[in-house]
Amino acid sequence: TQKAVLLSLAMLGCVDSLRAAMSDRMIQGLKPSVVNIEGKIAVGLQADESTSWSGTGFVLDAKKGLIATNSHVSGKSPAQYTIVFYNGEKTSKVRLKYYDSWHDFAILQVDTATLGFPLQEVRLGDSRSLKEQSEIVLIGNNEALRYTVLYGKVTDTEVDAGDRHSASFNVVYGNRGGSSGSPLFDSSGKVAGIHYQGTDSTGTGLRIEYVKDALRQIQSGSLPKRGDIGCLLRLIMISDAQRNFHLPANYAAEARVFRGRATKMIAIATTIPLSPADGILEPGDLVLAVDGIPAGNDLYTFDKMVDAAIGRTVRLKIVRNGLEKELGIKVAAVQATKVRRFALFAGGIFHDITTELRRKFNIASSGVYMNQIEEGSTMAALGSKFDNKPKQRVVIVQAINGNATPDLASFIRHSRDLQDGQDIYLTYADFNSIYSTPRAMAFTLDLKYFPLKIFSFSEKDSSWSAE
Repeated sequence: TQKAVLLSLAMLGCVDSLRAAMSDRMIQGLKPSVVNIEGKIAVGLQADESTSWSGTGFVLDAKKGLIATNSHVSGKSPAQYTIVFYNGEKTSKVRLKYYDSWHDFAILQVDTATLGFPLQEVRLGDSRSLKEQSEIVLIGNNEALRYTVLYGKVTDTEVDAGDRHSASFNVVYGNRGGSSGSPLFDSSGKVAGIHYQGTDSTGTGLRIEYVKDALRQIQSGSLPKRGDIGCLLRLIMISDAQRNFHLPANYAAEARVFRGRATKMIAIATTIPLSPADGILEPGDLVLAVDGIPAGNDLYTFDKMVDAAIGRTVRLKIVRNGLEKELGIKVAAVQATKVRRFALFAGGIFHDITTELRRKFNIASSGVYMNQIEEGSTMAALGSKFDNKPKQRVVIVQAINGNATPDLASFIRHSRDLQDGQDIYLTYADFNSIYSTPRAMAFTLDLKYFPLKIFSFSEKDSSWSAE
């Protein structure tokens, strides 16, 4: 578009000044902290696809072997990873230490004892120091080609992820390139963000504070704590909030002077079925304060306050259709909702429904989620196919032979005694279909090649094993 062309032309003027600030020597000094990540998933969970891919990461802690990347690069399923370093060395002694359910980052850990060289870690900066026109350098591995270097400028510091509610910032680049998981360095050579999405000439960076918070907790020996009230947030222009959502003028004035001169404020985009916010918050609610602290346009602080309130109720001050309300919502622990057990049965992969799946597919029922099938198996007949992903399904199994299966434990209990060749029927809902109402399907079980197998995850060593 004409706007994109003008942005790219404007970038030509900033490249020289940025290169002057970050010399080639500095860039070469940063490259060893950036790595290439190759991954392969055989068993897809939580809507992951069984596939191979590549992306970028960067070293957070050289002694512990901690490497940051995107969660859409790491995946959320049992996977095999290979890390390729700047010197060409590689290792497959890699495990997924942590992935964030809402914000697009993850932390991998390599076994440093198997490496014949020391790692070089990045210096972590402060994304709040970024302003419009702040200079950014991206160092990444574009399409597995090593070390693309892009120079850009911040165009907007008030950005939401568009999917969940991650505090982010936008950057415009002079040319195409980069890769998911790439570090975004400021002009002093510190990482201010992590690249997670973009177009031919622009990118969006997750604020590095999310990664710093998780890193501190992992370094102290605990897993990061993430709270959730079950809603998606977005940033809207304050002028639009006044015009379209009936924000009173006095609240608009308060929002505009939040930490300087804000142009946007937080609004509820939607709520997640069966979450704490379901039936309490509504799309279009304008968030004024959390536990008495003004929210303004600060998504990151909103997230931190919710994280700190796991297990208790937070008070949200909102405006709904011009009227002020105060609502109490209990905060759930996201870590407790992650998949830590799954079953293989009759060619299908089954696990409990997560909050993220309820959000993605608008699932408001109980049952067991079937994500993937083996072609030619009994379960291959269950549910509709994706056009380009023949093994993927979005099926919720609600009963076996009339016995309710509200969770994985009950599903396992009712499937244990089923025999190869036995005639059964399942009650299920297909959320990849426009008709997601429950239906029944009868078939003859093939368990000769696909018997019941159960796997569980060990938090201690971050690995999956058969029960």
